Amino acid sequence: MVLRTVAVYLTNGRKQIKGNVLLDEASSQTYLNSDVTAELGLEGRPHKLTVNMLNDNQERLDTSIAELGISSLDGSMHKAASAYTME
Repeated sequence: MVLRTVAVYLTNGRKQIKGNVLLDEASSQTYLNSDVTAELGLEGRPHKLTVNMLNDNQERLDTSIAELGISSLDGSMHKAASAYTME
């Protein structure tokens, strides 16, 4: 399996930062680094998340769900997204 990255703009209202997203076909969720969450001024709602680890264990994490926009660099695509914030 090859993991691909794509350059995008992440937005919250008028705030926008350029970043890279990792496309992982095996993942069923979207995750956002907490530094990016803070930079965009996103306010998430608290959530407990159970993550399946590679060693068949599960880990329970305190996280939050944030709403943001993801846009292509040329502006031809824009999508609203929900992401779990992670350290």
